[in-house]
Amino acid sequence: MNNINIGFIGAGKVAVTLGSYFKSRGACVNGYFSKTKASAKNASNLTNSQEYFSIDALINDCNFIFITTPDDEISNVWNKILKYNLDKKIIIHTSGAHSSKIFCGIENTKACGFSLHPMYAFSKKDGSFKNLDNAFFTLEGSGEKLFQIEGFIKSLGNTVFLINDEQKPLYHLANVMASNFVLALISQSVEILDEIGIPNDKAICALMPLVLPNILNIKDCGTTSSLTGPVERNDICTIKKHLEVASISQKNLYKDLSKVLLNIAKDKNPTRDYTELFKILNSDI
Repeated sequence: MNNINIGFIGAGKVAVTLGSYFKSRGACVNGYFSKTKASAKNASNLTNSQEYFSIDALINDCNFIFITTPDDEISNVWNKILKYNLDKKIIIHTSGAHSSKIFCGIENTKACGFSLHPMYAFSKKDGSFKNLDNAFFTLEGSGEKLFQIEGFIKSLGNTVFLINDEQKPLYHLANVMASNFVLALISQSVEILDEIGIPNDKAICALMPLVLPNILNIKDCGTTSSLTGPVERNDICTIKKHLEVASISQKNLYKDLSKVLLNIAKDKNPTRDYTELFKILNSDI
């Protein structure tokens, strides 16, 4: 860690959170460059680091260069820094979906390129990193520096999965389903509760004792053992009532997710007959 000097190109939520976290673990975070000076200044203030006014100055000072821009900007940033001396530099982007192959031509620069993605929801840009110490990271790339980066992340106390470039889209799909889609489902529940007169803020509070213990059960017992509800119980009448009152979009979502739950229920209860439920979920009602 003593030989690592970190710079960020891009100063959003991911950059500020990682910078604060790295510094809290004793790593040297030199600072930030951003296309807007205000963003770089804010990030440097939050992490007690330097505000860079040019990319070349940051590259000159740092050997670990993180590109923490939106996914569609990574290639543009890479093309800009290609003209600088990247000898022995480690270039890392933090996209979950893109691989290190986005660094086209890096083999001619004497630099090494990697993708490093934390399995973590970055929701704030205030320097906080609550629970990031429990997050798993995935690392993708090749070359002699791969294990140096893996060692760096492990030195922070985090677990690292090594994956290959072809696995990145599937990997990111799993992240989106577990994070963003869960948010979408809770949002649907909140809207439905609002229809019966329970306001949004109250609905969210009311749902948390239902959601959070379920998540902890999954952590402790796995998905199959944690399954409850009308699909698992084969409650045909209840499921029909749900489908009667659901809107068209809610009905489609309900059926699709219930089909997934039905497969889990069959594993949990191999002797239970789910034939009628299967027909209902695959019908037009």
